[in-house]
Amino acid sequence: ELEGIHFAMDFLKQFNRYVAAKKIPAKEFIDVKEKKVVVIGGGDTGADCVGVANRMGAKKVTQIEILQKLPNCRPADQPWPMYPKILRTSSSHEEGCERDWSVTTKKFIGSKGHVTKLLAARTDSSMKEIKDTDFEISADIVILALGFLHPDTAGLLNGSKIELDQRGNIKTDENFMTSSKGIFAAGDCRRGQSLIVWAIDEGRRVAEAVNRYLMNT
Repeated sequence: ELEGIHFAMDFLKQFNRYVAAKKIPAKEFIDVKEKKVVVIGGGDTGADCVGVANRMGAKKVTQIEILQKLPNCRPADQPWPMYPKILRTSSSHEEGCERDWSVTTKKFIGSKGHVTKLLAARTDSSMKEIKDTDFEISADIVILALGFLHPDTAGLLNGSKIELDQRGNIKTDENFMTSSKGIFAAGDCRRGQSLIVWAIDEGRRVAEAVNRYLMNT
């Protein structure tokens, strides 16, 4: 294992403590000042890490994403009121960041126990690695802000007849019931990666749905 590789939540929680002037043990402090920071993950969490790294004085911040770059304008196949899948630039990006898309990380390379660079490669539209496209990215600190495309159903749904939707999420009806009667699903496993407020909302709504189901059986 190499030092200098951290999870996004550890990095972000530390910054909150730092801003609140709370003491952070030296061995836990993730110091990015005057360092080259690479953020792996192109979502909101990754953007937050970009902003924090800039505010903590990083020398250079690079954000990489395995998915292809989205268009700047609403695609014709996503008319209103559909939520458009377009490129979004946050205030964190505007503070200073080099962004790159269609990139997968193959391995971390280090020296004397500390990360120094990433070996990466280009990916196609299905996120598969494109042969002979390897390249390296220098890094003193790596922040892992990876999301997920769909829930890991291995083990959880083994032997069940619960159906999945086209995106690999658990398929439910309007009452949150799955294709197996009496089994319900809510949150990220049903709607895909989203904000915690949606998970809280669906948790409350599915509780009501379960109660109605039990009262009628």
